Amino acid sequence: MATATRHLSTSSEGKTQKAKITKENLRQALVLFKYLKPYRGKFILGLVFIALSAFTTSLRPVLNYQAWVIVRNLVSG
Repeated sequence: MATATRHLSTSSEGKTQKAKITKENLRQALVLFKYLKPYRGKFILGLVFIALSAFTTSLRPVLNYQAWVIVRNLVSG
């Protein structure tokens, strides 16, 4: 089993540097996509559900406020 051997280096100020895009990194990504090819449908469906989850999570405060306004109006008459 392959393991990740690359580590992000930190500068003297303590900030993490971004990883550079190289031919080797792209080659590794291509290997990952070749592995995912038979599972493409499930992978895309999973990404859709992740996006829906993020969207509904961001809507929760708005919906809570609307519910609070409705209840407040019902109670106050």
